[in-house]
Amino acid sequence: MVGTIPPMVHGFRKRELAWIYLGSCIVGASATGTLLSLLGGMVTGWRGLPFSAVALASGGAAVLCSIRELNLLPWPLPQFCRQVPSRWRYTFPPAMSVTLYGLSLGVGLGTRIPFSTLYFPLIWAAASGRPYLGAWCLALFGLGRGLPVVWYSAIKTDTHSIIHGISILRPLVQLVNGVILAIAGSGLLSVALRWR
Repeated sequence: MVGTIPPMVHGFRKRELAWIYLGSCIVGASATGTLLSLLGGMVTGWRGLPFSAVALASGGAAVLCSIRELNLLPWPLPQFCRQVPSRWRYTFPPAMSVTLYGLSLGVGLGTRIPFSTLYFPLIWAAASGRPYLGAWCLALFGLGRGLPVVWYSAIKTDTHSIIHGISILRPLVQLVNGVILAIAGSGLLSVALRWR
């Protein structure tokens, strides 16, 4: 993704492609959240789990993911180790290719997952069993996945510098991600234990 999407959206005349990508990420993520919530609802008889159980499951996942993100106990993430096809850039018109990239990456499950943040909203959506909650929860993930591309599109530098900058920022993003997951997970676990 890093070498494929920034060149497509970088530059004054291509900024609208970044916004198309952002919208597609949000739509793909919302669809994933809705589907997972529907599956969770079928398992729980359309009642969803009680809030304390949802908080316990997602809080536990957040704490485990924070341990991984902070490199305290690394382990491999369950994921597909593939990338979005770079040929889409040349096969389809630009608006169609960024839409396909956004939908594919917004879903979050069909490609390589660099950070374990995705598992927190996935578990929340599935455990809640409520499609509107799943859609909103994963829409926030899609927003977070698409906003950096909108930011890249506005930077007035060459794409190679952007790609290099992304690789330099990765450890910082992982650290911040781990801290936020630890705080969110601890808060949810304390709420779950109080509601029991």
